[in-house]
Amino acid sequence: MAKILLIDDSVVDRMVVRRTLEQNAHEVFESDNPADALLTIREVKPDLVLLDVVMPEMNGYEVCRLLKRQSSFSRLPVIFLSSRSRKSDIFWGLHQGAEDYLTKPVNSVELLETVNKWLGNKLNVGIDG
Repeated sequence: MAKILLIDDSVVDRMVVRRTLEQNAHEVFESDNPADALLTIREVKPDLVLLDVVMPEMNGYEVCRLLKRQSSFSRLPVIFLSSRSRKSDIFWGLHQGAEDYLTKPVNSVELLETVNKWLGNKLNVGIDG
């Protein structure tokens, strides 16, 4: 079981993703506010972050850059989960340091495959959670 932080300002999207992850034995923590999420990351020490791009006050690209610049979180896998689906959006998200980029509405099989892929990679390189 992994600890996953889901950062998204959409209640409905969080509910759908949470349900999928919890049905597959993951512990899910949620935040609808990027600034609060940064505090939650320090407290919870998640194994992976699912991050929306379009949010108020601070967008997901900014959050990802902040995480990747901090040595204690630089290897924390970040997967964007966004309604922005243009090639340029995906390119920019990966350029910010994210490991992967999924588009909404997310397919539950694709979500689980991607999450498990990056959790497996994290475990294989020996990152402490």
